[in-house]
Amino acid sequence: MNDKLINLIHGEIDGVNTPEESRELQEILKSNEEASILFNDLKNISSDLTNLKSEIELPESLLLHVREGINQQKASTQKTKTNIHNINTEVYMPGLKLFSGKTAAIIAALAAVILIVVVVTVDYPQPQQSDVTGTIGVDGVERADRYRSTQITQDDISLDDEQYQQVFQSDAFHRLVESGDLQKIASDETFVNLIASPGFSQLFASPDFYQLVSSSDFQQLTANPAFNQLIANTNFNQLMASADFNQLVTSSDFNQLVANNNFNQLAASADFSQLVASSEFNQLVADPSFNQLFASPDFNQLVSSSEFNQMIANTAFNQLVSSSDFNQLVSSSDFSQLTASPQFNQIMANPAFSQLMESPSFNQLVANSAFNQLVSTAGFAQMIASPNFSQLMANTSFSQLMANPSFSQLMANTNFSQLMASPGFNQLVANPSFSQLIASPNFSQLIASSNFNQLVASPGFNQLIANPSFSQLVASSSFSQLVASPGFSQLIASQDFNQLLANPSFNQMMASPNFSQLMANPGFHQLVASPDFNQLLPNIR
Repeated sequence: MNDKLINLIHGEIDGVNTPEESRELQEILKSNEEASILFNDLKNISSDLTNLKSEIELPESLLLHVREGINQQKASTQKTKTNIHNINTEVYMPGLKLFSGKTAAIIAALAAVILIVVVVTVDYPQPQQSDVTGTIGVDGVERADRYRSTQITQDDISLDDEQYQQVFQSDAFHRLVESGDLQKIASDETFVNLIASPGFSQLFASPDFYQLVSSSDFQQLTANPAFNQLIANTNFNQLMASADFNQLVTSSDFNQLVANNNFNQLAASADFSQLVASSEFNQLVADPSFNQLFASPDFNQLVSSSEFNQMIANTAFNQLVSSSDFNQLVSSSDFSQLTASPQFNQIMANPAFSQLMESPSFNQLVANSAFNQLVSTAGFAQMIASPNFSQLMANTSFSQLMANPSFSQLMANTNFSQLMASPGFNQLVANPSFSQLIASPNFSQLIASSNFNQLVASPGFNQLIANPSFSQLVASSSFSQLVASPGFSQLIASQDFNQLLANPSFNQMMASPNFSQLMANPGFHQLVASPDFNQLLPNIR
């Protein structure tokens, strides 16, 4: 395809051909299929550019730069035209011919568009929307008078010929033009509407935008293969096109978040980068259960509550979640099994548990240094880990006891609290003999017997326990010596003594007023304590 034909095509599209030249071109197009295709392609591109209706009138000096950069070898023969579509067929770089024919014409037109966008969006500080007037000088497009202000002048343009040549000669530009993607986007109605929108103009007028696109971080991001895979991902594009996503990014809350210095420091931290790059994190965010959690109203109420935000801001909480012990706990299989168990979830859902966690008494207990020392001891850990403890916690009777109002009253009783806090009780609990007693089968049988339960539930027993004299007796050294003596242990364990205790006549005597009077008589006490009485007893037996 010769230069004359190419010039006739350009002249026809630009409307500068004479009637004779127009008739000559029409005759050629009837018989030359290649020329006809080129003519139609350029005509469509011209129409698309016309529809863009850009509202920036570029100075003639810029247009001259564009023409000179593209038509270095044809400057002496090419017609002088005032329309940006007057681009020569063959695109020459210094010492290198890249394209010719129909391809060259299409690429040249698109190259001009790219070059203009590069000049306007990168090197020229964009005016505000209210300060702009004019359109690109394309035939058939009326000049817009919606905005009036000072136009771009030659002094405002910072690009020189060498920069133009660098753009044209770059491999990236070459590949982009040859791919056909540029032509597709230029003819896309959505793209045309986007660049004509006020929001697009405001973005390009923002100094922050120019700082971003010129930063090395942005260049590294766009050159990253992972980034390019992401923006080519169908799911990502569906997300970007979704109404929910657009509502999110346009919300004031989102904008406040991204403007927050703490958020930006977090997003820029190495720890955050390691987190989002970890396989565990990606598995988590891909888990349907995780997405259901984020979408649930209860979760949103939780994270938006003042209590949750206070907890997140609490120094002690942050120290806890950053501690190695806590991380070992939450990453352990036992913890995962616990949180996944139905019983755990039932407890968490139980209103009584929530009330307990919120009660001042519980919080005082958890804050108590003695309690914290207790739960940190090896003995406590062994108890919690023991099968016996697990069996106790799972025991129905234990659950009934814990739920019993009387037990709750006992635990709330001041005297009981004093008993539990007394040195004597703690010494008793720490005594190995006491532990052996508690662990013995006989003690368990005693505690489980109905007679024992009737006894401790009887008014007489409770009166005895409440009697100061009984308390003094039990606290006396003589009683302690008696209970500790081998003879007393033998007596208690003897068959005769147990038969005596089981004898109805003996129980009637013990219950009679006369026996009570006898036991209360000081003379009887003196008799029982006398040496003569103790000598007499073996003879009676």
